[in-house]
Amino acid sequence: EGRLKPFRKSEPIPEVNDQPVKVVVADSLHDVVFNSGKN
Repeated sequence: EGRLKPFRKSEPIPEVNDQPVKVVVADSLHDVVFNSGKN
């Protein structure tokens, strides 16, 4: 009771994201930025 779920306004995750400039949206931020395996 009294708890709200966080709401993030975001575009859908792009189906293809293999260009030199990556498209990062709220739902893919953690995977693309923090778990990319690169420094």
